[in-house]
Amino acid sequence: MNYTALKQAIQDTTQNYETTFVASLDQFIHFAERRIHQEANLPSSRKNATGVTVVGSRSVTLPTDYITLKSVEITTASGVANLLPKAAEFITEMYPVVATQAEPKFYAVYDTATIIVGPTPGLIYTVGFHYFAMPPSIVTATNTWLGDNFEQVLLYAALLEAYIFMKGSADVMTYYQAAYTVGLKEIQSVTSALKMNDFR
Repeated sequence: MNYTALKQAIQDTTQNYETTFVASLDQFIHFAERRIHQEANLPSSRKNATGVTVVGSRSVTLPTDYITLKSVEITTASGVANLLPKAAEFITEMYPVVATQAEPKFYAVYDTATIIVGPTPGLIYTVGFHYFAMPPSIVTATNTWLGDNFEQVLLYAALLEAYIFMKGSADVMTYYQAAYTVGLKEIQSVTSALKMNDFR
């Protein structure tokens, strides 16, 4: 299902062609895609990227398109080492003196753009990020992996968003939610078969 077909299916299913509703279709679709990508680790969401540490700073910039980190690693003189995920408070309490430098062992998501590592790196290390990102939307890409392979899940997720906007009846909302849940389980079984958690 491409973008045009998806928009038409939403309107035809809801039988709503009102101007404000039609103008909001892209928003419904964006919300639906985000919901699906957050609830199912899709192949189109897997990404790898690298960054670098700065000597004397515990902050490392995240990839701009990340949604959720799977793992973080650093390249050292002896090879690649996985950093262990911790809360930011753990790192700041465990390593309160930023000037005390050593090879990092831990990381924590600090904000939407940054992780912090501990201890503070005393060398420049290459940091490997393995993460899930929001792939291009069907709104801008016209065709996507999700629309091509799981069109019914995308449609029902979009219908849920549309019905929330319409303040639709509870019984129809329940039906859409049930249909979406069935489709989501199908996606999750596919991603599990692909061993999504093993990517590098």
